[in-house]
Amino acid sequence: MMKLKPRKIFGIFVIVLMYLSSVLFYFSRYPEIGIQDKLVYSMVLIILSPYHLFVLIIGIYFLILRKHRIIDFILIVIFVILFLPISPFYTVFPTPGFTLWGDVFSPFLITEERGIKYLEGNATLEVKILAPDDTPVKNLEVDLWTADAPSGPPNAGINYTNKDGIVVFKIPPGRYKIGFNIKNFPKNVICPETIEVEVSEKEVAQKTIKLQPK
Repeated sequence: MMKLKPRKIFGIFVIVLMYLSSVLFYFSRYPEIGIQDKLVYSMVLIILSPYHLFVLIIGIYFLILRKHRIIDFILIVIFVILFLPISPFYTVFPTPGFTLWGDVFSPFLITEERGIKYLEGNATLEVKILAPDDTPVKNLEVDLWTADAPSGPPNAGINYTNKDGIVVFKIPPGRYKIGFNIKNFPKNVICPETIEVEVSEKEVAQKTIKLQPK
C-alpha cells in the first residue's frame, strides 16, 4: 500500500477544502437551488473565481510537485493569509474584486466593491424582471437600498438576474428600495422608479417588475 507523504496530504486537503467551501457557500446562501446544481456550480466557481483557482493551484502544487522549501514556505504563508477573517482579500463572497456572470449561476452573485459593505441576513427577497412581452430579462443589474438610504450607490446589495429573470438577495428583515443602474439599463424600455418592498424572515418576499416599452 502506497503511503502518502505529508505534502501530498496537504495538497489533497487544500483541494478538498476549496470544493467544500464552494459547496457550503451555495447551501447556506441559496437553499432554493437543487443539490445537483449546487455541486455543479461549485465546480465551475473554482475555475472561474481567481481566488479559488489560485488556492487550487497551491493544492495541485503540493500534490504533484517535488519539495522546494522556499516556494513551499511562501505558498503556505499565502494560503494562511487568504483564509484569515481579517485578510485584506476578504469580502462577503471570497472572490476579491471579481464579478461572476453568465447563465451557469442561478441566481447570479456579484462581489462587494472595495469600500462598500453590502448587507447580509436570513430574510430572502426574490425579484423577477419581465420584458414588455412577459419574457424574462436576464443579465440585468438590480440594485437594492435600505428604505431610508439617501440617493447614491446602492447600500444593501447589487445582483444580476439569471436566465429566468430572477435575482435573490439574502438580507436582514426590513424595508428596502429596488432600483436599477441607468448606465447599463436597456435603452428600449423605461427605467422604473425605485420600488419599496417589505422583507421578513417568515417567508420569501417576492416582487415581479414588468418593464414598459418607450
